[in-house]
Amino acid sequence: MIEIYLLEQLAAAASCGTLSKAAQKLCISQPALTKSIRKIESEFGFPLFNHMGNRLEINEEGKLAAQYAEKILREEEEMMNRVRQQEKSRHLITVESCAPAPLAAVQQSLLHRMPEVPLQLQMLADEKQIAADLSQRVCQIAVLTHSLEDGLCTSQKLFTEHLYFSVMPAHPAAAMKAVSFHDIDGETFLIQENLGIWWPLVQRELPASRFIRQSSPRDLNTLRENSSLPAFSTDIARRLFQPFESKRIDVPITDSTASVTFYAVCLKKDAARFGSFAVSA
Repeated sequence: MIEIYLLEQLAAAASCGTLSKAAQKLCISQPALTKSIRKIESEFGFPLFNHMGNRLEINEEGKLAAQYAEKILREEEEMMNRVRQQEKSRHLITVESCAPAPLAAVQQSLLHRMPEVPLQLQMLADEKQIAADLSQRVCQIAVLTHSLEDGLCTSQKLFTEHLYFSVMPAHPAAAMKAVSFHDIDGETFLIQENLGIWWPLVQRELPASRFIRQSSPRDLNTLRENSSLPAFSTDIARRLFQPFESKRIDVPITDSTASVTFYAVCLKKDAARFGSFAVSA
């Protein structure tokens, strides 16, 4: 059996072309590399390189061996990463979500049922990346705008979240029962910086509007309560995040795109461990 370090040196020698470059890349001496190449060749029983002084010319058998070496090294790296991720998941639950409110809802559910397990929370707008991270065990729970039901994953519906136009009482929209995106396009909005999928949505639906983005939730809340600029809210966010004594009036936005349904997705083998994420909303 050829040892991993020999495969690394074979791949380096094949790609670099000279002993000096390969040895430099591997941080070893040229004599040590030459010895390793001779050892690999002895395992096969025939030369893999034409040796011409300091230069190596790989032959056809060597090229094939180097291709397999690179494949084995990639698989060895993947094995190490996957096993480490699985071990890590026993002591830490990573949740990746495409929006803030469902992330907070899943967090509350996990803290209630598994208070002893540390959580790592991340928000991404790229749902394909979140799904890929779930399949690769980078995260253990994914929050998406669609369900995933296949041989690997199972999904639970969390809730449908509705977007609101949030204004001070003096704003003309405060007296309206509902508005559309067309009605409010052109306003300047106070908005949280990391909104996941809501950010590209409002950019798309409100092309003539301007957005003042705040990274600090505390600063944003201060501005919301002391500025006449419109902002956004949702029915779920009002319950989870915003103080009940807010002076703002939240007016529903009627467009179908202003309502988004979220799902908590995990691997089927983890479903019993995490249980239900049902959220009353």
